[in-house]
Amino acid sequence: MNNDTGVDSLGAWFEGVNLLKDKQPGAIDVEIAKAKEVAIVGAGMSGLMTYLVLNQAGMTNVSIIEAGDRLGGRVHTEYLSGGPFDYSYQEMGPMRFPSTYKDPASGEVMNISDHQLVFQLAEELNKLHGHNKNQSIDFTPWIQSSNNGLVYRNGVKLDTGLPPTRAQIAANASLSAPIKAQDNSTKALSASVNEYLPGSNFSIQLSKNMYKAHKDWLGIYP
Repeated sequence: MNNDTGVDSLGAWFEGVNLLKDKQPGAIDVEIAKAKEVAIVGAGMSGLMTYLVLNQAGMTNVSIIEAGDRLGGRVHTEYLSGGPFDYSYQEMGPMRFPSTYKDPASGEVMNISDHQLVFQLAEELNKLHGHNKNQSIDFTPWIQSSNNGLVYRNGVKLDTGLPPTRAQIAANASLSAPIKAQDNSTKALSASVNEYLPGSNFSIQLSKNMYKAHKDWLGIYP
């Protein structure tokens, strides 16, 4: 990233956008920019959102180059039989898009900037087709935990043979078996893994600026 171009091929594109906001291009500059041919590599969320934004800005010579035979990148739903309304499908890509991250130390809740791209694209597309229910992109709320959720813990089961729910464990202390102690090999493996885990501070960085966090992790951010 530098003040002359605002371009950083490895990272935070939105910092470049903020830099460009300080520059007021003239009519000739705008005309020249719109006449340029732009190629977007990859039809994932970033590529699709970039195409939409450039198109809305008035650029018409924009093409997406995609190696595969479908759009969406990591977001991929495979229908096992029929189509979307047969309710027989499997999410092949990410099943969850957490919108926020809560710092366990401070309790601060932060938006995950990288995932906002997915939500913004869905919102824009829904506006374009007038929120048509047959084309609408709607995300199902994710329930991280529930009192009705089954808890598998050290083989504790009910008389029915089923594992208890959180609510049943809370009401009956005998169902809450102590967590089994790790053996020495498991402890050693956990210690080795923890040496390479960045901790909650890195999760905070990811939430605020995924590109900068990635470069910090590689040790190459200025």
